[in-house]
Amino acid sequence: MFSHLLTGHNTPGYTLSQLAAQTELSATTGQLMQTDALCQLAEQVLEDDQHVLRLLMHDLQQSPVSDSAMATLTAFQRGQSFDQISHQRKLKPSTVREHLLEAAIFLPVSALPYDRLLPADLQRTFQTRLTGAIDDWQYDTVSDLDIEFWQFRLYAILRSKQV
Repeated sequence: MFSHLLTGHNTPGYTLSQLAAQTELSATTGQLMQTDALCQLAEQVLEDDQHVLRLLMHDLQQSPVSDSAMATLTAFQRGQSFDQISHQRKLKPSTVREHLLEAAIFLPVSALPYDRLLPADLQRTFQTRLTGAIDDWQYDTVSDLDIEFWQFRLYAILRSKQV
C-alpha cells in the first residue's frame, strides 16, 4: 500500500482516498497504515548506517550554522562581550557580528539573546521608524541613530521570524 502512495517517473502515485476506495479500507485505516509504514522506514534508516536514504540525508542532519559561528554564539550566550570573543577566538569584531547574524538567520528566535543584542529601547525605536514590508525597509531611515548596520539587519531578521 505504501509504495502506491509514492510518485515517480511515469507513476503519479495514488492518494489515500483512492487507495482506501480500492482496498475497501476506511480513510482513517489508510492514514494509520501510511504512518506505520513511514515509522518502519524511519526505523530501518536509523538502524543502518549504510542505508541509502541515510546516506542521502547525511548532509541534511548537519546544522546550517558553521561550527565557528556556533562557537561565537556559545561564547556570547555565556556572557562574553564582543571584544572578549574577538580577542579569545582571534577574530575581527566584524566577524563576531557576522557569526551572530548567521546564527540569527538559521536558528529559531529562542536560540539568540536578542534582548542583549538589541536593547528594548532600540527595538521600540526601530518599531516606530521601520514600518511596512521588511523588504522595503531602508537603513537610511535609522542611520541617524547611534547604531551599526548589523543591528538594523538583526532587527529585520528578528521581525521576519515574528511575522
